[in-house]
Amino acid sequence: MPLAEAETVVRTGEVISIANDQRVEGNFYALGSTVSISGTVAGDVVAAAGTVSINAPVEHDVLVLGGTVGVNASVTEDVRIVGGDVTISEHVAGSVFVIGGRVSILSTATIDGDVLLVSGEAVIEGTVKGDVLGVAERVRVDGSIGKLDMKVVGLTLRSEEH
Repeated sequence: MPLAEAETVVRTGEVISIANDQRVEGNFYALGSTVSISGTVAGDVVAAAGTVSINAPVEHDVLVLGGTVGVNASVTEDVRIVGGDVTISEHVAGSVFVIGGRVSILSTATIDGDVLLVSGEAVIEGTVKGDVLGVAERVRVDGSIGKLDMKVVGLTLRSEEH
């Protein structure tokens, strides 16, 4: 299978993707309905779409505006997302900033920095080595976190229900 490489890439369109045999050596900018990244990005990912799926490593920052956003691969620096339904399932070496309706940090995720949230509902099942800060309607913490400093209406710590 041939390996495709490119410097900074800018793409617009209905469906935008980077295949798993592709590598972007610079930054990747995308604007469309669906963005799917299955190949490694050596720079930043900046995307705006209804659905954004990051399924391969990003070697710098992630900045996304989307309806449904999934960060399903490691990110070497920070993650910043504004989205309706946001899921982080892998390692983030920096901090995470999310404004979202529903934010899920899965049990497979580790965040080395802080998590800053403004959300309707937040579920933290993974490890946050830094602090969790912000505002949310409901927060459930089942994972390990540094300090929790949030304004919340409903808080559940180490829930047994999954």
